Amino acid sequence: MQPFLIDWIVTLLGLKNNEFDVSTNSKATPVGKPVLNKDLEGKPRKLKWKYRTAVGMLTYLQGNSRPEISMAVHQTARFCNNPMLCHEKAIMRLGPYLFHTSDRGILYEKDISKGLECYVDADFAGGWKDCDQSSPESVLLRHRRV
Repeated sequence: MQPFLIDWIVTLLGLKNNEFDVSTNSKATPVGKPVLNKDLEGKPRKLKWKYRTAVGMLTYLQGNSRPEISMAVHQTARFCNNPMLCHEKAIMRLGPYLFHTSDRGILYEKDISKGLECYVDADFAGGWKDCDQSSPESVLLRHRRV
């Protein structure tokens, strides 16, 4: 949980507690449909807050404790070079959602008895078999031996 970062995001977007639409909280996640596009013929942004700063803060938040906003953040991050009004509105949907759900998130707790555990999803590109030394599939395994 990162309530202080959420407060910063809400402040950056210029939202105040009394401006939140109650219906925003009823959505499971703030992803709008359809998926965002470049909208080159669309209207320009209206608000003056820094789009890239907001996307950066949201990216940090979704990567560390709020994975449910990943799709929405990814969609907005694609348009940092030339954000239009529809992209601005997509970020503005995130503000009230985060404000109403600031008590949610992933909590990381240490367990000294386990030490450091790391899980990866890797099979060395299929080269985990050591049956044929001349096989290209075994190249990674040969180079990793010490």
